[in-house]
Amino acid sequence: MDHYRGGDASPNGEIIPVRRAARRRSGRGGGIVAKPKRGVVIGASALALIGAVFFVVAAINVGDEVYCDAKPMRPSDVCLEVAEDGRKTYNTYPELKAEQDALRPVLLGALSGVGGLFLLAAGGFLVAGSRENRKERAQIEAAAAWMRAG
Repeated sequence: MDHYRGGDASPNGEIIPVRRAARRRSGRGGGIVAKPKRGVVIGASALALIGAVFFVVAAINVGDEVYCDAKPMRPSDVCLEVAEDGRKTYNTYPELKAEQDALRPVLLGALSGVGGLFLLAAGGFLVAGSRENRKERAQIEAAAAWMRAG
């Protein structure tokens, strides 16, 4: 906190604490501007980054490759899947391609939707933070006006 003595706000000459941010003036109306909250910016950035990661993962999964046990297949390959109970299932490339092509839009939609929700939350976080700054600015202006009148 900064302190200053005298002036309009202190007719008795007493020391009055003044927030450093309250002394800065905005370029528009010359009103008092509250210091931006670092936590709001960090939180919104984190949410936006998580949302972007979901979009990148969704974009990577758009490809046409067919996988068997997380390994890419060629059209002539056959995939052997062994269940927990020991049953063996052989799947050809066209069978797995049809199965994975059916699931791909669902995965893409889910990942994109989650990414969009994170980006929307980041925007909401910034809006809520700016509203809080406006409330704080109004309180600082009201306190300054009261001190000038006193």
